[in-house]
Amino acid sequence: MKNFVFTFWIVLSYFIVCPSEAFSQYFLAGQHSVSDYYVNIDPDSTVIGPNNHGGNPLPAAIYQIDINGDSVNDFHLYSYGFWMNGGGDSELSIRSNEINNCQIAFGYYDTCHQPNSNYSLFSMAKSLKKNDTINDKLDWNQGGRFFLTYTDWIWMAYNCGGNSFVNSTEDNYIAVRLFQPNDTLYGWIKVTNVNALIVTVQEFACNKKNTGIDEHNDLVRIYPIPTNNYITIETQMPDFHLIIYNQYGMETLNKNLVKGNNLIELSSYANGAYIFKLLRNNSIIIKKVIKQ
Repeated sequence: MKNFVFTFWIVLSYFIVCPSEAFSQYFLAGQHSVSDYYVNIDPDSTVIGPNNHGGNPLPAAIYQIDINGDSVNDFHLYSYGFWMNGGGDSELSIRSNEINNCQIAFGYYDTCHQPNSNYSLFSMAKSLKKNDTINDKLDWNQGGRFFLTYTDWIWMAYNCGGNSFVNSTEDNYIAVRLFQPNDTLYGWIKVTNVNALIVTVQEFACNKKNTGIDEHNDLVRIYPIPTNNYITIETQMPDFHLIIYNQYGMETLNKNLVKGNNLIELSSYANGAYIFKLLRNNSIIIKKVIKQ
């Protein structure tokens, strides 16, 4: 009995002391919180790739995605078709812009093109349903391109193709992740209307690690937490930019910070939790601040 009680308190203490660390290890498809980065594309954006006939190739249709809001495009949807002399192919894929740091969840190898053919095996992106778990248990790619759908035809007849996405408004989530020096961020991209050279992008999100501030103590300090009326943000480098969000995700302050001590007055703010987002170049630091 004593061993059971001891184990129970160890597990309970982990969740009390390290909620952000536990949260950062997974993400649910279609879900997000006010501290996460979330983009609702309204109206939805439909990508239609060209079906080029010989001659000079047309540019592919590309839709860039900055999954975590750091102003750097991490992934892009790619759509392109080509035909000539009675044969052709089409491709609708998701690609990572930085192969080593940006990864896409793997679904399966397409079996239409066999290894002994003139084609290599086609890697298909994994299609997730709403509330499916996105974490390190998924199979993650080491390459830069995964297919949502493709077709190949010859002499005006269908030859081969694959489609890993059902055209449903609920079952089309692509799982992605970013490797950072001190954390791994998980995200999802919701698409629908996946058909040959067409895909519609609806929304995407990426989780944030609230303990990230502690990993940059040499750059930034925020205190006291919790606070009553004032917060001091101490920076060792210039050019930090601060955005504060309330618990409903609404922006309440947007300003540049100077090197040294920056005093932020919160006396007019209602009591509750606020998200402090600090940006510098391509780095983002997220911290939860409680006003009492």
